[in-house]
Amino acid sequence: MKDSQWAIAVGVLAVIVFIIVFAGQYLGGGPGGPGKGASVSTDPSSERELTFATKSAPSDGGSPIEVEQKGRGEALFFFVNDNAQPVKVGLIRSSCRCTVAELYLLKGNGSQWFAGVASGLIGQSICGPLSVSLLYPAQVNALAGAAQWYELKKDQEAVSVPPGGGGWVRMGWDAEQPGPIRLDATLWMEDPQMGKRATLEVATFVHESFRVRSNVFFGTVREANLRDGVRNDLIVWSATRPAFRLKVNPGSLRIDPRSDPLEIGTPELLTPAERREAERSTTEPVPGGMLSAWRVPLTLRAMAADGKTPCDIGPFSRTLLVTSPDFPTIEKVVNVSGRVRGLVEFGNDNDMGELNLGVFSRKVGKTDSINLTSELTGLELKIDTNRTAKFLTPVISDPEPVGTSRRQWKLKLTVKPGAAFGRFPRKEDALYEDSAVYLIGTAPGQPPRTVRIAVMGSATESVGGR
Repeated sequence: MKDSQWAIAVGVLAVIVFIIVFAGQYLGGGPGGPGKGASVSTDPSSERELTFATKSAPSDGGSPIEVEQKGRGEALFFFVNDNAQPVKVGLIRSSCRCTVAELYLLKGNGSQWFAGVASGLIGQSICGPLSVSLLYPAQVNALAGAAQWYELKKDQEAVSVPPGGGGWVRMGWDAEQPGPIRLDATLWMEDPQMGKRATLEVATFVHESFRVRSNVFFGTVREANLRDGVRNDLIVWSATRPAFRLKVNPGSLRIDPRSDPLEIGTPELLTPAERREAERSTTEPVPGGMLSAWRVPLTLRAMAADGKTPCDIGPFSRTLLVTSPDFPTIEKVVNVSGRVRGLVEFGNDNDMGELNLGVFSRKVGKTDSINLTSELTGLELKIDTNRTAKFLTPVISDPEPVGTSRRQWKLKLTVKPGAAFGRFPRKEDALYEDSAVYLIGTAPGQPPRTVRIAVMGSATESVGGR
């Protein structure tokens, strides 16, 4: 059993203990009044209040109540009225509109009801916290069927709890935003201004329906290693579902999967041992652990499945869309990136081989350059105008010898005045989505190769008053 499940079960057990304590204190009372031997309060109305088993959930202050996003959470707060007079109860406030407060009032003597529940629980053969947590909802449902239900709303008529009466306040909430949340509801008793108050507090954690690593980084890959494929894994998991279905697709409809050297493999279910290892090794937080998880192999190959599209030399970037038929409204975006070095070299292994134009005035434009080198004899480079971003104007020089075995080209890149606007690259705009210069490299006895040089920058209306 997961640690979070044990914590919840222990919290449930604590509530049951409170019920048993209630039963022990009040057992023996007749309908309409506290049990024999119970202390009876005769305080004035402003001092009257209900006795709650606990005012916080979980009652032991342990792990928060775990709820799945888009689901519903609830916490119950049991009470009895140990006064000789009725106690009126109303709502002052709740922490947000997603929180509801309801009061369930048992008919007759609440203590006897609790005693019956306690006797039934004690009489069961309980084999650890899990069986208790499974038994507890059945007992509450049985009680709810015999209780009078009231919705507690601010500035509405109060509920009157008779002497010796008992029941519980249910706090329910919609689990919208993931992460830790604290909720509360404040009740007044007898008098909204002068009477006693009780603040019921809930600690909850809302889990995403499923989670995924937001970035998969291949790092720098040598072209020679692509012959056997270079693999990285995408891990998708759920902290709330023992099983869920999974789909992973390319993030761009313009990319045909068969012509992409990045291959998306068939998802594989992780074993319990593999899930534990994934929890330990992942760099992202894993609240609630991995109740179920998938591994999706991502393999970068020298040639795409169509047999005619080679992997580009230079930096690469892809987006993947991760979805599940079990959660039709949820879509996760994963960024996959890295760099391939080989045919042509530029930059070093510690950078991504990008040409950064920085921030410049769109009215003035910008020009910069980058040096390319290669040891391949007879290599020729030319601009691939069909794939190069339309707002970029590249010019490549003739090669010059560098040392005894290398040659060097200078790639001059210009953004003409008025040709670009805003930050680039940006995925939401087709003109700037693939902000890059593409070169075609040819050499005797070698198939043509593509070299991609990523370009980034920001064309603004004015820079430095210009």
